[in-house]
Amino acid sequence: AALNVTANGSGGSGGTAVGAGRTGGDGGTGTGSASATGSAGSTNATVNAYGGNGGTGSSSATGGDGGSVTLSNATNGTTSGTLGLYQNAYGGAGGGSTGAAGGDGGAATNSLSRNKTGTTSVNSTLYSYGGTGGYASGASIGGNGGAASSTLSITSASPTTTAAHASGGAGGSGTSSAANGGNGGSASSSSQSYTSAAHAATAAAYASGGAGGSATGSTRSAGAGATATAAGYGESGNGSVSVTASAAGGSGGTGFSNAAGGQGASVTQSNAVNGTTSGAMAWSQSATAGSGGTSYGAAGGNAGSASTTLTRTNTAASALSVSVASSGGTGGATDTGTAGASGSATSSATITAANTLTLAVSATGGHGGAGTSAASGTNGGSGS
Repeated sequence: AALNVTANGSGGSGGTAVGAGRTGGDGGTGTGSASATGSAGSTNATVNAYGGNGGTGSSSATGGDGGSVTLSNATNGTTSGTLGLYQNAYGGAGGGSTGAAGGDGGAATNSLSRNKTGTTSVNSTLYSYGGTGGYASGASIGGNGGAASSTLSITSASPTTTAAHASGGAGGSGTSSAANGGNGGSASSSSQSYTSAAHAATAAAYASGGAGGSATGSTRSAGAGATATAAGYGESGNGSVSVTASAAGGSGGTGFSNAAGGQGASVTQSNAVNGTTSGAMAWSQSATAGSGGTSYGAAGGNAGSASTTLTRTNTAASALSVSVASSGGTGGATDTGTAGASGSATSSATITAANTLTLAVSATGGHGGAGTSAASGTNGGSGS
């Protein structure tokens, strides 16, 4: 019979504030823990933790910060069947403000490390989401998005699958005619999967930087997108091993009413995948830059560049398949200003193997920013 155990924890929202020099309350943190002991069936333990939202500030009071969330080894389980361990962390949103700065989004930090025996398989997934920055109305700035981090490591003597996801929060919007956008939150993820004998190990890490918040008004600027990093490792005796590390930068925010578009984030991935087995091995490493933000009445944001490099020696695997890819961001469009520059992309790989090797390397430059009305477009980015 299947056994599913779930624990949820939610922080409360901060209180509101009124008046210059005052600040909305910060959101509370959320946490939880879950442990499941099953028999021969499917056994799953899940924890969901939510940070509270920051309190709103009115009449020139500042918005409160969103609640941060930290989960560390919050799930566990025992079974002679299949075991699933799942942790989800959500940072709270920053409080908005009328007349002052929006609050920052709460950070989400998520980690799990377990050594499990006696199972027929182990599957584990982490998700982390930084909170969105609070909006700002008035001559101020939206809150920054919360950072997100997921770190996962599972060891077992059975087929093992790990997936770590992290997404930075978006920057808060500047909603009035004199407000800048907040910057996006950064993201990082790490996924490690260890097993033995002929069992398969699969490790995947995905990270996405938060987008910048929009801005409104002449001389104002939308927020910048945030960068991201991801890394993966897989290990088996002679079973198949698959490792993926994918990182994507956040896009710049949109500029309204003559505000400039935000800058897209650049991303660099270097030697982010690795592993060992005498069986078949597959590695995939990628970097995708953020696009520049569109502007209505001013300059579009410049795109980020992407770079990925991989240098490895692996003489144990019976067959090794490697993919290395990068994509530059698209320049921000504009109707009357200067379109944003495109992002370049560079990819390189130097792989030494003793047996069958399949290697694919690609680099795709970003598209140039578009001139949608009375503006010229920009050139596409290089790919090498």
